[in-house]
Amino acid sequence: MIPETLRMYDQVYGDDWLATKMEDNTLRNVLKFYGAMANSAFFFKVQHIAAYLICKVVQLSLQNGVCQHTPLALMQLADIISLDGNNVAISQ
Repeated sequence: MIPETLRMYDQVYGDDWLATKMEDNTLRNVLKFYGAMANSAFFFKVQHIAAYLICKVVQLSLQNGVCQHTPLALMQLADIISLDGNNVAISQ
């Protein structure tokens, strides 16, 4: 899931992605839910669940534009990648 998210980020990076705002309130609530689930998964040390939920938030943000939950999700994704270190295989 992490390599797929990073490939998706590489595809949209450099475009006008940051200027795109997410307008759908339902989608923003889903992102908020995924973020809350990822935070609780961190407390219970279930890294795979946290990585999945954070990747989903980042992927939804990459597909639909940024919202107030996007920066935290990107920071959490960076944290997971730094924790995994060499375990994250990014295939091009």
